[in-house]
Amino acid sequence: MPIEGKWVRYGEHSGYLAYPERAQGPLPSVLVIQEIWGVEAQIEDLTRRIAAAGYVALAPDLYARNGVRPAAFTPERVAQVQHFANTAPQNAWADPALRDAELDKLAEPLRTQVKESLQKLFSTPGRLPELVPPLRDAVRFLKKENPSSLGQKTACVGFCMGGGLAALLACEEPEIAGS
Repeated sequence: MPIEGKWVRYGEHSGYLAYPERAQGPLPSVLVIQEIWGVEAQIEDLTRRIAAAGYVALAPDLYARNGVRPAAFTPERVAQVQHFANTAPQNAWADPALRDAELDKLAEPLRTQVKESLQKLFSTPGRLPELVPPLRDAVRFLKKENPSSLGQKTACVGFCMGGGLAALLACEEPEIAGS
């Protein structure tokens, strides 16, 4: 089934939207809630796979405002942190001294960029309630503005940090049909 995937804006928010190209009438939708890394290649792929199952799927970019991410959350910077996370010794995440020693091995300006992005990314789980209003805006967009899902039920699914957000959203948003 051919899938249309594209970035969309709704209000001050943006997200990756995917849906079956030849859908007849509005379809139910699924809100795909990002991991800590944001809406990157893996989340875009999951969004397209959900669309291939016959849904409209939207992955809101919780780090962007008016379509722009802060410097610490740009795709390039997130990729730097992911590379660091994948190459540092596994126990570096539980041992701050070892993690700092591994960071100190990086050349500048990469070291400063990775440190800043790490700090900002990993402070995000402590702010989960602040991320629920943008998710509620995404639900309203799917149900009331997006022609391919207009008036249909909306569910949500989250991955890693997004799992906690899916639970919070289900508790706060009466329009969510499933989580």
